[in-house]
Amino acid sequence: MSAPIDWQSGFLATSVLLGEPLETALACIAGRESAGARELSRELSSPDRASRARVVARVTAAVLASLEAPGAA
Repeated sequence: MSAPIDWQSGFLATSVLLGEPLETALACIAGRESAGARELSRELSSPDRASRARVVARVTAAVLASLEAPGAA
């Protein structure tokens, strides 16, 4: 089982998935970035579209899995 995804990372990945520019999503969490979100923003800044897609898929899958976990609200 992988580590849980913090809300900031989930927010960034979901925002990018929905077509929001990364810079805009980052501005929304400015001052509240987690270490995970900072690392994720570096990964999402990759010039390689396939790499960015894999990152978004990985984080989005973790967010969705957490919603299905026992005890999820």
